[in-house]
Amino acid sequence: MHSNAMTKAMQSALEVAQQRQQWGAAALQSVVPADGVLLSVKATRQGGGLEQLVWPGILRQLDASGEVLAQTHAADMFEQQPQAAALLMVKANGRPVRRTEFFSPQGSKLIAYMDAAGVLYVRSHRTKELLAVSEPGQPAKLRADFQPLKPEDLKPRLR
Repeated sequence: MHSNAMTKAMQSALEVAQQRQQWGAAALQSVVPADGVLLSVKATRQGGGLEQLVWPGILRQLDASGEVLAQTHAADMFEQQPQAAALLMVKANGRPVRRTEFFSPQGSKLIAYMDAAGVLYVRSHRTKELLAVSEPGQPAKLRADFQPLKPEDLKPRLR
């Protein structure tokens, strides 16, 4: 395949993935509780309190009275608050912290879900193919290194 055609195909696929990412973020946001809390777990630090993952991807730490002690963006939480971030990951146990199904404007049924690291994923409901992945704490922003097409997708095929 000509490299210009490959470049155009990749650019088009990235644009479609970005659009799906935005649809997924909007769909998931519509099912987020009014307080924005996606996951909450008792803190292990002195004095207790709570560690929370809050929409759109903030690690919020509360003391026992409910006072906010700190808020850390999801992209920084493993570096700045490793114990609290690890506690959220253990509590989630590999499961999404929030999930919803929705339809694209073209009628495809899609699944959007966020993990405890604040990353939003969009998958095809039918094939389970991963269609888009966000930056941590930025559900509508496609991850910079996300590759919607694999090299084999661009190779010519005999039918």
